[in-house]
Amino acid sequence: MFMENFERIIQDIPESEKVLVGADLNGYVGKRSDGYQRVHGGKGYSQKDTEGERILECAESLDMTAVNTFCQKRDEHLITYKSGQHAAQIDDMMIRRVDLRSVRHCKVIPGEAQHRLLCVVLKIRQERKQKPKTQKRIKIWKLKGDKIIEFQERSKESGGQG
Repeated sequence: MFMENFERIIQDIPESEKVLVGADLNGYVGKRSDGYQRVHGGKGYSQKDTEGERILECAESLDMTAVNTFCQKRDEHLITYKSGQHAAQIDDMMIRRVDLRSVRHCKVIPGEAQHRLLCVVLKIRQERKQKPKTQKRIKIWKLKGDKIIEFQERSKESGGQG
């Protein structure tokens, strides 16, 4: 039920919008990509389970990627949950595939807590505002000869001072 609602919500977001989803999706996407090369970078942790398979299928249908599987890290920087001898990568960060190149860095901050912070650094370009087009200036000081007289006549006709 959750994954169906998740897919519907993501599909409703326009393609022009950036989407970054970080969550404990209750599944292990595993260390290897195994047929999911578009969405899994092959640099995960542990073994894939049924829910992890479902996460990857969802990512594939939405053309998203599991960002934390694309960054080569030591195991300690992949583990998002650790309790005693049990360690797992249960948190995932997902982004649209077209925006994957904006990811600069992804890692887990190791610590003593069971749940560890998963961080992603993105480079986001700010769209430049275009300057309003202005009317071309007439450089009066560059006018010579007949052009000066022509300019003065046109200026008088349009109500300007010549």
